[in-house]
Amino acid sequence: MRRFARAALLALACAASTTSFSASPEVVPVVVGADAQLIAFLTSTQSLRAQFEHQQMNPSGRVMRFFGVVSAKRPGLFRWEVRKPYAQLQLIRDGELLLYDPDLAQLSIRRLDASVMGTPAGLFLLSGADAAQALETQFVVQNLEPREGLTWVSLRPRLPDSATQLIEVGLDAQGRLSRLEVTDALGRKSVVRLSQIEVNPVLPAALFSFKPPAGTEVLRPSQP
Repeated sequence: MRRFARAALLALACAASTTSFSASPEVVPVVVGADAQLIAFLTSTQSLRAQFEHQQMNPSGRVMRFFGVVSAKRPGLFRWEVRKPYAQLQLIRDGELLLYDPDLAQLSIRRLDASVMGTPAGLFLLSGADAAQALETQFVVQNLEPREGLTWVSLRPRLPDSATQLIEVGLDAQGRLSRLEVTDALGRKSVVRLSQIEVNPVLPAALFSFKPPAGTEVLRPSQP
């Protein structure tokens, strides 16, 4: 369970999963500018805070749900804090990904590489004036049919070895990012639903700082 939860968190930034999902998006040749809405949202967003529900199936076929708060701030700051069913923290800062598990008293630190930009975490980091160009550079972008009261955009990473196969982004009536449906390189689908969305809130620098408690084991996995 604990190992799976750690993998579920890492899937938001740079990991892959293992079960299959065969559905494919229906592409619409002409729609009412869902891609333009996404670009407008990313371009105008300097910071973001929201509650999240992250749903993913574990290797035994059981649906797992994680609840918490996501925060992002330009340039290059991202915080994913799981609060239920237990606490875990994922933090991107200074070009590194930190994953802290208080129950295991472990902090894993790994260097980010270009593959992170083809993930949901990378999508949050794309916000700002250069969002349109960055989006086109990192993804093949297609509009999808509206569903469930949201407009949808399909993002397929251009990086051939990306851990993510497809990201479907749902935007609400205000043009805010509201849902992420992610299919990883091996076909597993996870869903992130955002609520209580705040666009451009004032986020203190301390939110993206972290000092592990005394006694924490710090791990730095070897990377190529």
